[in-house]
Amino acid sequence: MGTPPVMRTWAPGDALDSATLNSQLRDAVNFALTTPRCCAVKSIGSSQTITTATYTVLGLDAEQYDTDGMHAPSVNNSRVYAQTPGWYQITARCSFQTSATGNRRGVAVRLNAAGSWSGGTFLSDMYASPMTGIWTGVTATFSYQLSAGDYVEMFGYQDSGGTIGVQTSLAGYNALTVTWSAPL
Repeated sequence: MGTPPVMRTWAPGDALDSATLNSQLRDAVNFALTTPRCCAVKSIGSSQTITTATYTVLGLDAEQYDTDGMHAPSVNNSRVYAQTPGWYQITARCSFQTSATGNRRGVAVRLNAAGSWSGGTFLSDMYASPMTGIWTGVTATFSYQLSAGDYVEMFGYQDSGGTIGVQTSLAGYNALTVTWSAPL
């Protein structure tokens, strides 16, 4: 778990020593360089389908990066956990295979939902109309306060009247990115 440093207020005559420089400069720079962040993705070629009119949690079996032990690709892989409390920038991206049938493709994010659309707390969603001859990608981005141990999950939605797969021909088409941005 990363710990944001607490910066002191300096007064005239304060002495500079190695302990102070380490806690006030080195630790702050190290935290900035390793800010808690994770990008969990569905790997190339891994398949998952979304049934019509059903919010379906997306399994994310790989990572592009994870600096704070926020995601486990093999256990509860739909979840990205906050290890460090604070404000987070959260981006969920779901890309659907080509199908112009129906009216909406969507992505939604829930807090502590245990893989269930009715579980936890709704945080955000975004929808787009499908296009003919091309896959449809939908992205939702927002900020939210997370406590240590909270986790977010993303859900895909479509209303084609059938089943549509998520697009997995390139890495990152389906991703949940969670980045620490400020202390509580």
